[in-house]
Amino acid sequence: MRKRHGRLGFFLALFSLSGCAAAPSTAPETVLAARGDDPGDGPRIDPDDRRWRRQPLKVPPLYLDAVTGSGRRLTMVTPLYWDISGLGQRERYFIPAFHHASHEAAGVSSGHVLNYFWASEPGRRWKAVFPIYYGSETPAASTALYGPLYVSRELGGSHRRRTVLPFVFSREADDTGYDYWSVGARLFGVEKQFFDGEERKRLWLLFFVRIPV
Repeated sequence: MRKRHGRLGFFLALFSLSGCAAAPSTAPETVLAARGDDPGDGPRIDPDDRRWRRQPLKVPPLYLDAVTGSGRRLTMVTPLYWDISGLGQRERYFIPAFHHASHEAAGVSSGHVLNYFWASEPGRRWKAVFPIYYGSETPAASTALYGPLYVSRELGGSHRRRTVLPFVFSREADDTGYDYWSVGARLFGVEKQFFDGEERKRLWLLFFVRIPV
């Protein structure tokens, strides 16, 4: 019996020694360095950029964030808000109260907030508050429509025309001293002009009759 216990102890000791010999001989620091996890080398960088790319997120119908095949990014927050951007363009919607679109390369933008609308492009812009106002501007002229009963128009910054529609009253003037007003589209009117510093006037009657005064 004593011999059996002696043999068992011998084999247990031998097994313990063989386990120690089979343990990894590489130091933990060497393993970390081989994996790129050594804290002494700074933060670990994953060379696979696919793991860092933004992935589409879809939680219909509450949220959507994706990139189309053309490279434009689409974001939706509930079916009411949309944001579409990319390729130098951007469109935003908050249905039905707001919309804005812009194209940087073309210099074009447009949009609306409730019943206020606007748009601009190289050489022209306009705005409107439907249905009571409309205004347009170009380098050559500007027009404003109120009502739509009253029209104001300026040509080249020197010629001005005011009209109460439908031609109940109108007036024109410019920087040369010319001044003309009429009632009922020249049913009756007074026209004034300067010639060599002298002021001259004439009456308009029944559309065609002109009487110097």
